[in-house]
Amino acid sequence: SKEISDQSIRLSRINGKTKEFEVPKKLRDRQKINDKQIVALAKYADKIQKHYYFPQDMEWALEKDKLFIVQTRPVTTIAQTAKSEKTEKNSNVKFAEAPILAGAAASPGIGTGTVRILKSPKEIDKIKKGDVLVAPMTSPDYVPAMKKSAAIITDEGGQTSHAAIVSRELGIPCVVGTKEATKLLKDGQIVTVNGQSGQVFMGAGVKKTEEEKALTTKLKHSKTKTATKVYVNLGQPDRAAEIAKANVDGVGLLRAEFMIADIGIHPREAIKRKEQEEFITKLSRDLRTFCKAFYPRPVIYRATDFKTNEYRSLEGGKFWEPVEPNPMLGFRGAFRYVANPEVFNLELQAIKNVREKYENLELMVPL
Repeated sequence: SKEISDQSIRLSRINGKTKEFEVPKKLRDRQKINDKQIVALAKYADKIQKHYYFPQDMEWALEKDKLFIVQTRPVTTIAQTAKSEKTEKNSNVKFAEAPILAGAAASPGIGTGTVRILKSPKEIDKIKKGDVLVAPMTSPDYVPAMKKSAAIITDEGGQTSHAAIVSRELGIPCVVGTKEATKLLKDGQIVTVNGQSGQVFMGAGVKKTEEEKALTTKLKHSKTKTATKVYVNLGQPDRAAEIAKANVDGVGLLRAEFMIADIGIHPREAIKRKEQEEFITKLSRDLRTFCKAFYPRPVIYRATDFKTNEYRSLEGGKFWEPVEPNPMLGFRGAFRYVANPEVFNLELQAIKNVREKYENLELMVPL
């Protein structure tokens, strides 16, 4: 069976510039690639998974009828589908009514809670622990609210969207690409989200004693040392101590984005308000958490690689950031450090503060 996601926006290259256009409503739910290409992608995916001996999260592109695999990385949580006591318990859950909403199953598990509709990251304070977060789509700025949520539902996105990836990482049930969750659902409603089937039901489908977050199996940590060093990718300070116990050689990629989003203010706005010391202090604190947990193993910090649309959602961001048709290819990475050295200096000062005690902190510059 095929699930065809709704596509409301398309990007076109016109006169050397990328422009954004609305997709006509009659074309939005049409299949994007043909069946032959789908089969070809599936064969590539099968070969890649066999090569890495582990399920993969892959990204691909199609140009002039030729498919390209542009990135692949291991899935860090795996749905527990076979003979698990928890799986059996959830497979027997009964719902009184038909689902009120459906989308793509993005992160498995069942979660029940009160609906909180967020129109933008500025509303994340509405989320209380155990609520169901409903949004058009998510970005790194939503992560503090996502951590509190019993489940997540979005209008847009697929299984490789931000909401899907972060939900799997956090172990939270998630349904994406529902098209109309923010319109059909109302603040204060009680709903149950089935992240395994991609369905949303009215009311509590399970008793609170049986509510579970995503059913995941953690990888067993081997004590065997390999010639090839094994590093982890991290971004959330509250997971540092737990992951540091694993048999790994360090942190190969420490993302700045989660920490900057948690600080909440655009760095140039912080400078304008003369609050740069507070910004540096908070970033130093988070970096120190990772370095202390992994010491003396290396922690490689990738400096900020926020896109303009992500920066705009921070406090004061709209004043400082342009609106770009394709932020993925826009004003980001090392280019920003040259254009706004005062912002990069905040990160460098935080690194300097931490390295006074923890010399295992290293810097990576995104190009």
